[in-house]
Amino acid sequence: MKYCWRITKYDPKKRNSQGWFLEDTWISYGDIGRSYQSEKLTYDEYVRVENLYINAIVQFMMSLNVSHLQVKYLENHGSINEDPSVDKTEVMFVNTLKENDLLSLEQVKMVSKLILRGYFWCKLISKHKMFVHFGDDYYMFIGSRSECKDTLEAIRKSGLYVENYESPYK
Repeated sequence: MKYCWRITKYDPKKRNSQGWFLEDTWISYGDIGRSYQSEKLTYDEYVRVENLYINAIVQFMMSLNVSHLQVKYLENHGSINEDPSVDKTEVMFVNTLKENDLLSLEQVKMVSKLILRGYFWCKLISKHKMFVHFGDDYYMFIGSRSECKDTLEAIRKSGLYVENYESPYK
């Protein structure tokens, strides 16, 4: 893809010269209930940020007129079966997910949520249009054939940070 970005909740001004984020902050769904910067991460705050990430993907898909993304490099960690808070339809869907499946926009939203929560991992792609890769510690990488200036500005306004950055998962 011609354009690639790292889209995160992490302010780039708070990184050291090697690019490491220096502030003590939450990095996963498992951190709900823990305290960071004198505040406890609540479920509601986690979901608020999670939705910003998911909405960023949706904005790219809509901007690029992408109706489906394909599952690539699926790694199923199996832990979703052990979490009673996950909806049974989501569990069934994930347990039947296969390499090369095409996901609708609604399915992309569900899969992205569960990837962000660490239940499994995969890349989501639309050949020649866009990709979405998720990294450890709540990093997301999106690539596109188009510059998508309006989409990037909307994502920035939502509260996420957008940096030109090549995905390490290419």
